[in-house]
Amino acid sequence: MEFFDGMKKDGKKIELFVDNGVGHNFYLNKIAIDFDQITFDQTRKMIQAIAQFLATINTPARKRERNTPPLLLPRRRWGSNATAVRVAAAPITNTSPTGFGAVVIMDNLLTDGSNPNLKRVGRAQGMYASADMTNMSFMMVNNYVFDDERFNGSTLSVLGRNPVTSPAVRELPVVGGTGVFRFASGYAEARTFFVNETNGDAIVEYNVYVLH
Repeated sequence: MEFFDGMKKDGKKIELFVDNGVGHNFYLNKIAIDFDQITFDQTRKMIQAIAQFLATINTPARKRERNTPPLLLPRRRWGSNATAVRVAAAPITNTSPTGFGAVVIMDNLLTDGSNPNLKRVGRAQGMYASADMTNMSFMMVNNYVFDDERFNGSTLSVLGRNPVTSPAVRELPVVGGTGVFRFASGYAEARTFFVNETNGDAIVEYNVYVLH
């Protein structure tokens, strides 16, 4: 503003444009633009670039859709046909009441419902680690990889704390997605549907709610 006032006071030809949403300003030397071809060409390129940028930020926001994928039930298996395998542990893991420090990689089947004969919708792939020394709680990184007709090739990513022994519904954030679920955000509600205390097999119910 000081530069503009000074130029105006000296009788120079100068214009002022104000946009309250922009935190930067610049001035154009009209004489240099009129009499120097290089300055003219570079200024034109700069104005074109600014116009293109403003066109992108003024584009109406993409309407976000609410979509609820099928009821997801990952089925974890241990033993000879294991779909979850411990790959790392801490020195205290085996003596810790919560298995603190254990890291497990998983590639579990996803079905739409609890019956084993119901439709397969994909895989739950990722990892979880025991991250609580007092309560049984996992830090989970979970990718739902869909291969059913409706969402084929799309994924949803869940990342958060999962207190697996809690009788209450556990809530985990949906942090992103691909394909149909680009720009996804939301949450997943987890409930333990079945656990075999002898061999560790388990079925967990996830109700997932996403905006994308």
